[in-house]
Amino acid sequence: MIVHVKGAPEEVFPRCELTPRRQAAALAVVDEMAGCGLRVLAVGRRDWSAELLPERDEAESRLTLLGLIGLIDPARPEVAAAVAACHTAGIRVHVVTGDNGRTAATIARGVGIGADRVIDGPALDAMSDADLDALLTSGGEVVFAPRRRPSCESPTHCGTRARSSR
Repeated sequence: MIVHVKGAPEEVFPRCELTPRRQAAALAVVDEMAGCGLRVLAVGRRDWSAELLPERDEAESRLTLLGLIGLIDPARPEVAAAVAACHTAGIRVHVVTGDNGRTAATIARGVGIGADRVIDGPALDAMSDADLDALLTSGGEVVFAPRRRPSCESPTHCGTRARSSR
């Protein structure tokens, strides 16, 4: 039996048997792909000889990295005009996504969103409410890319604070 795993590189790489040098090289490729606006998946595998599969964490450990997949998922053609209309009306546009921050910023810039800052999950979790309020009211446009795990039941369950716009 073979166990195949696919997912975000930052989730799959730690499950693979990679030397620090190979992991750094793979992360550099992910960064390059994300800079091109690609959504990146890592794929790994592992042989399993027992008849029954173990618990998920055990099955998804000691993987061999097979490679990376870059997916093109461009914004719809009408998005750039909608963003331009928002800007004309004096509305700043922020992005909240589960994508890689660099991917999201590249796509955002392609449709006219400034993407002045990219805030990932750890940075968002570390921000006080006052820091976040200051960021949102200081001007510029922000890409929030917290990359929460699929097992998260709700934003508060995973540490993301829900906010209303002002």
